[in-house]
Amino acid sequence: MTHSRISQNPGGAMNQDNQNPPMDGGLAETIRLLADMLRQQEVHVPRPEVRGCMCEKFLIHRYPKFSGSEEPLKAEKWIMDLVRTYEICGCTEDQKVLYAGYLFQGEARIWWDMRRQLLVRELGSLVALSCERFKEEFDNILFLDSVKQLMAQEFTTLTQGSLTIEQYATEFMALGRFAPHLISTQ
Repeated sequence: MTHSRISQNPGGAMNQDNQNPPMDGGLAETIRLLADMLRQQEVHVPRPEVRGCMCEKFLIHRYPKFSGSEEPLKAEKWIMDLVRTYEICGCTEDQKVLYAGYLFQGEARIWWDMRRQLLVRELGSLVALSCERFKEEFDNILFLDSVKQLMAQEFTTLTQGSLTIEQYATEFMALGRFAPHLISTQ
């Protein structure tokens, strides 16, 4: 491999060993000025405004997948924690439904794929599905009416017994959602 020797004639002209023009003060200054002008004129294309929470921001929370094999009360805690994450991230209604569906796997994924298709037919689009309606659908698959009645009955017979205050309060809150009409606010 041959290298060309860089040299200039005393007059600044190119010679045969140098394929590049001489970089005298005038040309170098002109190039620097052109580069500065181009940097100043850079066009900043505004990004489209993203409403709500970008998927990357939501996924940073490393939320656990949901398979459908979880106990109903653990599944309920999963959805409650998910709602809290939505609030922190500032998710829109359609993002909430989309992101929850993304976290389903296994049997839950199969259920959601089928249910989503039915809801799209009913509502016209998935965007029309509110987070509240999604939670109702989720709740209905987890807690059949007979299970809800059983849990309400369990609530009516709940006593502290040998439970600590914390354990009793946890059980009271978990079962109380199935019998809100029995909880006095006074």
